[in-house]
Amino acid sequence: MLDNRNDYSFAGPGAKRRRVRLEEIPQKIERSKHWRPYQGAPKSEKRKEKELKKSEQYENARGVVERIRALVLDHDLSALDIEAQLKRDGYPATVIMISSVRSHMIQSIKLLIDAGLIDRRDLKRHRSRMKSRR
Repeated sequence: MLDNRNDYSFAGPGAKRRRVRLEEIPQKIERSKHWRPYQGAPKSEKRKEKELKKSEQYENARGVVERIRALVLDHDLSALDIEAQLKRDGYPATVIMISSVRSHMIQSIKLLIDAGLIDRRDLKRHRSRMKSRR
Protein backbone atom coordinates (compact mmCIF):
# COMPACT_ATOMS: atom_id res chain seq x y z
CA MET A 1 0.00 0.00 0.00
CA LEU A 2 1.26 3.46 -0.93
CA ASP A 3 1.81 5.82 1.97
CA ASN A 4 0.71 9.33 1.03
CA ARG A 5 2.04 10.91 4.20
CA ASN A 6 4.99 13.17 3.60
CA ASP A 7 6.45 12.90 7.08
CA TYR A 8 9.66 10.94 6.40
CA SER A 9 8.79 8.40 9.13
CA PHE A 10 9.95 5.62 6.83
CA ALA A 11 13.43 7.16 6.40
CA GLY A 12 14.78 6.01 9.74
CA PRO A 13 16.94 7.80 12.27
CA GLY A 14 18.73 10.90 11.00
CA ALA A 15 16.16 11.72 8.29
CA LYS A 16 15.70 15.27 9.52
CA ARG A 17 19.44 15.81 9.43
CA ARG A 18 19.75 14.50 5.84
CA ARG A 19 16.86 16.54 4.41
CA VAL A 20 17.81 19.54 2.30
CA ARG A 21 16.38 22.79 3.49
CA LEU A 22 15.56 25.62 1.11
CA GLU A 23 17.89 28.04 2.88
CA GLU A 24 20.81 25.61 2.39
CA ILE A 25 20.49 25.72 -1.42
CA PRO A 26 22.79 28.41 -2.85
CA GLN A 27 20.81 31.07 -4.68
CA LYS A 28 23.53 31.89 -7.21
CA ILE A 29 26.05 29.36 -8.40
CA GLU A 30 29.52 30.76 -8.88
CA ARG A 31 30.96 29.67 -12.22
CA SER A 32 34.64 28.98 -12.55
CA LYS A 33 36.49 30.93 -15.20
CA HIS A 34 38.96 28.10 -15.74
CA TRP A 35 39.02 26.07 -18.93
CA ARG A 36 37.18 22.76 -18.72
CA PRO A 37 38.48 19.90 -20.91
CA TYR A 38 34.99 18.64 -21.75
CA GLN A 39 34.10 22.00 -23.28
CA GLY A 40 36.91 21.87 -25.81
CA ALA A 41 39.88 24.13 -26.21
CA PRO A 42 39.34 27.89 -26.38
CA LYS A 43 38.86 29.00 -29.99
CA SER A 44 41.27 31.31 -31.73
CA GLU A 45 40.11 34.62 -33.16
CA LYS A 46 40.56 33.39 -36.73
CA ARG A 47 38.44 30.30 -36.05
CA LYS A 48 35.74 32.39 -34.36
CA GLU A 49 35.58 34.70 -37.39
CA LYS A 50 35.33 31.76 -39.79
CA GLU A 51 32.53 30.13 -37.78
CA LEU A 52 30.69 33.44 -37.51
CA LYS A 53 30.90 33.94 -41.27
CA LYS A 54 29.50 30.43 -41.87
CA SER A 55 26.74 30.92 -39.33
CA GLU A 56 25.70 34.18 -40.97
CA GLN A 57 25.53 32.56 -44.39
CA TYR A 58 23.83 29.33 -43.37
CA GLU A 59 22.57 30.07 -39.88
CA ASN A 60 19.60 27.74 -40.03
CA ALA A 61 18.22 24.74 -41.88
CA ARG A 62 16.92 26.97 -44.65
CA GLY A 63 20.49 27.96 -45.53
CA VAL A 64 21.56 24.32 -45.76
CA VAL A 65 18.55 23.57 -47.98
CA GLU A 66 19.50 26.49 -50.23
CA ARG A 67 23.04 25.13 -50.46
CA ILE A 68 21.70 21.69 -51.46
CA ARG A 69 19.46 23.25 -54.10
CA ALA A 70 22.37 25.23 -55.50
CA LEU A 71 24.50 22.09 -55.75
CA VAL A 72 21.70 20.24 -57.57
CA LEU A 73 21.15 23.13 -59.96
CA ASP A 74 24.82 23.81 -60.59
CA HIS A 75 26.27 20.30 -60.72
CA ASP A 76 23.49 17.66 -60.79
CA LEU A 77 25.25 15.60 -58.11
CA SER A 78 24.01 12.45 -56.40
CA ALA A 79 22.90 12.57 -52.76
CA LEU A 80 26.13 10.97 -51.54
CA ASP A 81 28.24 13.44 -53.53
CA ILE A 82 26.27 16.32 -52.06
CA GLU A 83 26.75 14.90 -48.57
CA ALA A 84 30.51 14.69 -49.13
CA GLN A 85 30.60 18.26 -50.43
CA LEU A 86 28.60 19.57 -47.46
CA LYS A 87 30.89 17.73 -45.04
CA ARG A 88 33.92 19.33 -46.70
CA ASP A 89 32.24 22.73 -46.33
CA GLY A 90 31.38 22.02 -42.70
CA TYR A 91 27.58 21.95 -42.92
CA PRO A 92 25.60 19.22 -41.13
CA ALA A 93 23.05 17.33 -43.21
CA THR A 94 21.84 13.76 -43.35
CA VAL A 95 21.56 11.76 -46.55
CA ILE A 96 17.81 11.45 -46.01
CA MET A 97 17.38 15.22 -45.87
CA ILE A 98 19.67 15.70 -48.86
CA SER A 99 17.84 13.12 -50.97
CA SER A 100 14.48 14.64 -50.11
CA VAL A 101 15.52 18.19 -51.04
CA ARG A 102 17.36 16.89 -54.12
CA SER A 103 14.34 14.98 -55.42
CA HIS A 104 12.08 18.02 -54.95
CA MET A 105 14.59 20.22 -56.77
CA ILE A 106 14.93 17.76 -59.66
CA GLN A 107 11.13 17.58 -59.98
CA SER A 108 10.93 21.38 -60.00
CA ILE A 109 13.59 21.62 -62.71
CA LYS A 110 11.77 19.01 -64.84
CA LEU A 111 8.50 20.90 -64.40
CA LEU A 112 10.11 24.16 -65.49
CA ILE A 113 11.71 22.47 -68.51
CA ASP A 114 8.37 20.95 -69.52
CA ALA A 115 6.65 24.32 -69.13
CA GLY A 116 9.31 25.91 -71.34
CA LEU A 117 10.56 28.31 -68.69
CA ILE A 118 14.03 26.74 -68.67
CA ASP A 119 15.96 25.68 -71.77
CA ARG A 120 17.86 22.37 -71.46
CA ARG A 121 20.82 23.76 -73.42
CA ASP A 122 21.06 26.79 -71.12
CA LEU A 123 21.00 24.50 -68.09
CA LYS A 124 23.76 22.33 -69.60
CA ARG A 125 25.85 25.44 -70.36
CA HIS A 126 25.36 26.69 -66.81
CA ARG A 127 26.43 23.34 -65.35
CA SER A 128 29.50 23.13 -67.59
CA ARG A 129 30.52 26.67 -66.55
CA MET A 130 30.09 25.74 -62.88
CA LYS A 131 32.11 22.54 -63.39
CA SER A 132 34.97 24.50 -64.96
CA ARG A 133 35.00 26.89 -61.96
CA ARG A 134 35.51 24.00 -59.55
